[in-house]
Order: sequence, then C-alpha cells, then structure tokens
Amino acid sequence: FLHQCNLCLARLKDGVHEASVPFHRHETILMRLIPFVRVCRLRNFLIFVIGVSIYSTSFFLSAFIWNISISEPSFAQQFVSCPTDSVHVVISCSGVHTAGALAAATSIFRNTRDPDRVHVHFLTKETEWTKLSACVKEAFVGLNVYVLTLPNWLQKMMVHTTGRTDLADPLNLSRFFLGELFPTLCKVIYLDADVLVLGDVEELWNSTLVEGHTAAFVPSGRSMDGFFSRALKLRVNIKKYNFFNAGVLVADLNAWRRQQISKACMYWVYENARERLYDGGSQGPLNLVFGEKYQYLPQSWNMLVWKFKNTSASPNILHYSGVKKPYGPYHVQLSEKWTPYRVAPSESCSFQ
Repeated sequence: FLHQCNLCLARLKDGVHEASVPFHRHETILMRLIPFVRVCRLRNFLIFVIGVSIYSTSFFLSAFIWNISISEPSFAQQFVSCPTDSVHVVISCSGVHTAGALAAATSIFRNTRDPDRVHVHFLTKETEWTKLSACVKEAFVGLNVYVLTLPNWLQKMMVHTTGRTDLADPLNLSRFFLGELFPTLCKVIYLDADVLVLGDVEELWNSTLVEGHTAAFVPSGRSMDGFFSRALKLRVNIKKYNFFNAGVLVADLNAWRRQQISKACMYWVYENARERLYDGGSQGPLNLVFGEKYQYLPQSWNMLVWKFKNTSASPNILHYSGVKKPYGPYHVQLSEKWTPYRVAPSESCSFQ
C-alpha cells in the first residue's frame, strides 16, 4: 500500500496522469487528499491507513459483486477443440430488430459459397422465442439456423447503462458472454442485427487470429473523446486507444474464457451504473477492455453506412449503425441495398 501511495505522490509531483496502469477511483481519492496531508509529519502513516481502508473495501465489494455475477455458470478455464468444417455466426435480436436480424441472416446464406457450412445462432428473449422460431422455420428451410433464449442468470446480472435506453437491453450486452453462452464452440463471428453481409462470411471466418489476440474488430478511425466522461479520462489514457465499432467481431472463445472477458466487461458496466463514465451499451466496455490490443480487420468488413461515400465500392458488410434503420419508419442512406434481403411478414411470421 505504501508503494502504491508513493506512486500516487510521484505522479502528482511529475504532473503525470497516466503510468503503466490507469488511475482507479481509490487512486483519484488519494490524489485529492495528498495535498492536504503533505504538510503533516504523519503523512506516510495517514496515507497508509487510508490506502488500507480503501483497498480493503474495494476488494471485498468487487469480490462480492463479481461472485454474484459470474458464479453461475463458470466456464473460465474451459478449452474446446476447433473443427474446421463449420462457420458459426451469432446475432442478437428482439422487437423491431427482428426484421434486421432476419435480413442479415438471409444475406449471409445468399452470399456464401457453401451455405451448408454456415450455422447462424439467433439470441433472443424468452418472450419472443416462439415468434422468432416461426419466422426461422418459414424463411430458412433446410439451413442451419437456431433460436436460443438468453438464460435467466444472464438477464439477472444486467445493469442499466446511461445514454440511449435501447442500448441497455440485455441482448445488446450479451456479446460480453459469448464464451459462456457457447461453451462447446471455440470461435464465433458476432454481428449486430442491423448489418448486411454482402461478402462471403467464410472469408471473415478464415481471418485467423494472431497468437496473443483474443478478438478482431474493424478500427473506427475516429476519435471517441466525447464518448467518455472526464472522470474516466482521469483513470484511463484513452488517447492511446484505437477505437473500434463492436457490431462486427471475430472471437477466439477459448482465449475469451481464459481471460475472463465477460467479467472484465461487466466491471465497467457496474462502474458506469455508479457514475457516468461513458455513453451507450457495449461499445464502451469492450473498447476499455481491449484498448489497442486486438487484431485489425479490413474496413470493408464493417462499413458504417454514414461513412460510405464511394458507391462503386463493394463492402463485405454494410452496417446501418445509429438510431435510424432501413427497417424503421425513416429514410436511411443505402436502404435500397437492404430491401432485397428483407423477409416479408406473413401469417405465421409476424414481427412488426
């Protein structure tokens, strides 16, 4: 504790706001207290007492929260061998996004060379399982499509986030738990429901993750300085991060489980519930957990529609990110590309 307190003093003296690790809440408190106790001869003793108290409290609180959150079930050390004959894609959807998810799956099967190799897993809420299953049965005859419900243990641990309320949906945060939700798989592609896969998904699947990387994302190429609060910037040096959009990701689930990515992401979700640190749902925690340590995917595998300027280009994945969707009531750029993959509602498949 004395070493940690002296580190805080050194940072304050040098005017440094970032060392090898980011400032945490207890360090920030120490930084504010140090000027007041600097003139006291008992400074080291007081800092030691404060450090012991804060560390002990934060340790037991964190252990209590994480044990509640992760204890059921635990797959952190599970290792699964990787077959090469299947491609697994996960899409979360519910409510209005059902139309988008069905179109995304349609585009996957229509644009791949070997549809029989592709397995699409829909994640949805228990209340919508019957409705989505009927749509899948009608729209994907003879194809490998499955409808899974979010387990109760996962829904219970979810915490509402700040910012857009739709991003606080448990399904939006379910990507944190890919390793736990698919314990028999070693690798998955996760897609948001508002994408179109115009390239062959097998090419994305075959982009092998380099050793040392748990996941692959497409860098966004823009600053997200306004996305995070001043309080978070005091704890983490976000300037060194290369931010990504989490709507398309390739995950090594063995490494995901081993590194307990779900626990690391939920730490930031709980922190954000206590004090506003970032806006949105899953983008913040994933960027904070991975930082710049992820494998880069080519831009074409997550082309955000609002960035798409060259109409002659052929993106592999179009991503209709933002509030307005091609399956919503608003006009959206490039909605004409989405329309051919639309699954029309029917008597047995109603989702509007």
